[in-house]
Amino acid sequence: MSAKQPPSSASHASCWWQESGLDRPEFWQAWKLRRVPAETDWLVAENSGNVYLLVSGLAELSYINPEGKKVIIDHIRAWESVQDELFVQAGPYYIFNLKPCFWAVMPQAELDRWLADDGQLALWFAHSLWQIQTRLYRKVAALAGDTAYHRLIKLLLQLGDSEGEQNSRWLRLSVNYTHEQLAQMLGISRQTLTSLLACLESNCLIKRQLNQIRFEPQKLRQHLAES
Repeated sequence: MSAKQPPSSASHASCWWQESGLDRPEFWQAWKLRRVPAETDWLVAENSGNVYLLVSGLAELSYINPEGKKVIIDHIRAWESVQDELFVQAGPYYIFNLKPCFWAVMPQAELDRWLADDGQLALWFAHSLWQIQTRLYRKVAALAGDTAYHRLIKLLLQLGDSEGEQNSRWLRLSVNYTHEQLAQMLGISRQTLTSLLACLESNCLIKRQLNQIRFEPQKLRQHLAES
């Protein structure tokens, strides 16, 4: 369900849905298309009753915790959707568009009518929401009730599973995030993150080189279970 080529301009808006794999022109034409520049914050949980579908680009889902710190929860990828009603109870949540993004927007009530009449559409959207909600559940569960040290280990393992390259025993993770972004994923300061990474490295649990982190997943999991 990943988009191969994003729509490059408004002139291509008439066929933006083709990469979805669903041949439902009338359905897709009912969406309103928004182009959002990169490096732009966008408040999602405005309780408008909308559904937001990311057509192309990459966005970051975050919220402000009670201490006033930004916490990154997840990254939204092309052809994944979010519903603002899912976040309002705990919100507000924010979307930060890391790249230029095309978003398709539809009122939830209107989408429900479409899905009630078309089983294939319902399955497609169930899969889209399932992907992001599964990741959200895993990440929130990993953050709950643990020390920052344990949360960092869990985050490294999660990133390794989704973005790492396995080579023999070692897993190589190209770090595409700044220390500030990683710290925000954990709800800690950048200085604390730096100290925790140094601690893991001094205990021979990770190796850092340029923008890469190498570790043995099994060894890291064992340390997590025993600590």
